[in-house]
Amino acid sequence: MTPSQHGRKFVRIAHAFASFEPQIPSCVLDYKQSYEVVATHSNQCSESILNMSKKYVFDADGKFLGYKYAIAYAKGMPPLPMPWEEPLQCYVISSPDVSLIHPLQ
Repeated sequence: MTPSQHGRKFVRIAHAFASFEPQIPSCVLDYKQSYEVVATHSNQCSESILNMSKKYVFDADGKFLGYKYAIAYAKGMPPLPMPWEEPLQCYVISSPDVSLIHPLQ
């Protein structure tokens, strides 16, 4: 979630890294605390929550049964209305920017 001129909104944050590069610390995924991150806007990974969470369901014989939407609120996530079908703006964190992630005071 990020602040905007219209209040807070959901965004997608992507991070691609090589195995030897720094990864985003797991503490950043704790929604009870706010973090400041440096990220660059990208149109390449904008996608709706429904599309991001779509799982294809098959039976034991491999026959396609349909779709299931597998998304859940993380523990501590504020209860906000979810923009399920609206493409979320996407921001990409580069490996050098991982060191700039810090909690807001």
